[in-house]
Amino acid sequence: MTTTHLPDTLMLDQQTIQTATVPATPVPYVSPGPYLVEYPKEYHFIINEPQKCEEHKPFVVLVVPVAPHNRAHRDIVRSTWGAESLVLGKVVKLFFLLGLHTGEGVEQLQEQLLQESKDHQDLVQSNFVDCYKNLTIKTMVMLEWVDSYCPNASYVMKIDSDMF
Repeated sequence: MTTTHLPDTLMLDQQTIQTATVPATPVPYVSPGPYLVEYPKEYHFIINEPQKCEEHKPFVVLVVPVAPHNRAHRDIVRSTWGAESLVLGKVVKLFFLLGLHTGEGVEQLQEQLLQESKDHQDLVQSNFVDCYKNLTIKTMVMLEWVDSYCPNASYVMKIDSDMF
């Protein structure tokens, strides 16, 4: 049996390792450029359906990213392929993912979204600005939501509202 001797510089105690790896305060994130889509922020859900997957145990979760003002697209999906809740005996759940509307009529649109959520219980809204530049953020928020609220789904499908 051979033994190896470690140099004194490699021998660290547990407290030194913890001090070296965990800074006292996190370093603030700095964007490397003006056009990079970033996801360093913790986004929160303004409208949520946290119990739906627990109640229905879906096999497939369909997530449709759609603009907040696009009620017509949501209604068309609900009245066509989105109305299916069982396919070959497997539970399918549909959710629409939205960000925040900006510009004129923000308060009125938000009230309409709250009412729509009460009526259909299929909206998930997060506090990022809903725009083309933030589509990556929208996808990351979708993945976080599914991971947090539908972890037992076998499949997740991101599908656009204009698909038929």
